Amino acid sequence: MNLISHYVNCLKQYSDFSGRTSRLEFWSFILANFLINIVLRIAWGVESKIVAIYGVLMIIPILSAIVRRLHDVGHSGKILFLMLIPFFLSFKIFYGEPSRLEERLLPIICVLFYFALIVDLSQKGKEENNKYNNE
Repeated sequence: MNLISHYVNCLKQYSDFSGRTSRLEFWSFILANFLINIVLRIAWGVESKIVAIYGVLMIIPILSAIVRRLHDVGHSGKILFLMLIPFFLSFKIFYGEPSRLEERLLPIICVLFYFALIVDLSQKGKEENNKYNNE
């Protein structure tokens, strides 16, 4: 399979939060999204409504691909909720009045959370059957 077929395959499974996605298919999907986003930004501008619409439309397919990828490495998709922790902590930095310690620690916490997720998504999938198989 090539980049386009992996991208289309993940889009076809946009609402499927069960089963597994291989490492190649997942990262091909992410790369294709990245490249499409760059092309849209070059063609219509960084703050274009088309870029924003594409971004919003891709939220569910990306989340489902992440959950299926986590299943492939043997983890529950519920780990994805950990991503919300740095997201909500960042609101305190931008909209609250964080202390100097919070101002320094929160970005580090966010980076560590996302780094751990990327490491998890980059692991080789489990060869053996696990509880997330479609079978």
